[in-house]
Amino acid sequence: MRFSLLGDLVSSASITRENNPQFQALQSHPSGNERIEIGLGWSRATDRFDVGVNGSVGAEYSSYQSYGLGTSLGLPSADENTRLDLSYQAYLDNFEVKLYDGTEPDRDQRVTNTLEAGLSRVLTPTTLASIKLSLTRQDGFLATTWHS
Repeated sequence: MRFSLLGDLVSSASITRENNPQFQALQSHPSGNERIEIGLGWSRATDRFDVGVNGSVGAEYSSYQSYGLGTSLGLPSADENTRLDLSYQAYLDNFEVKLYDGTEPDRDQRVTNTLEAGLSRVLTPTTLASIKLSLTRQDGFLATTWHS
């Protein structure tokens, strides 16, 4: 069983109209963007395969939430020199849309699905060959939430 608690504080520029509200002009100013994420995972390894599942819940500022689920499967060869790894990860992001003029007309969402396959082979005691393929598809709101 794995548990993770992640957090970061990112300093960035964001839009505001505090400096000249009569013109409703947007200006950049430095601000902080806090993010917190809690993850939980489970994995089991046997002689024939490795399997795992994971989930996460994250939030940035009060108007953005992210939910993730994933699974993985690893299949080693009998001689343990070759290994096939497969994984799938899905995220659902919910957020408020913020337009260039500062208005927030509605909430929207984005769904991200990622499928990965990897093959590794030990060639010599000091050489490993591997190839990994990744396919990601996003549906929903794909642009930045600030439309900039």
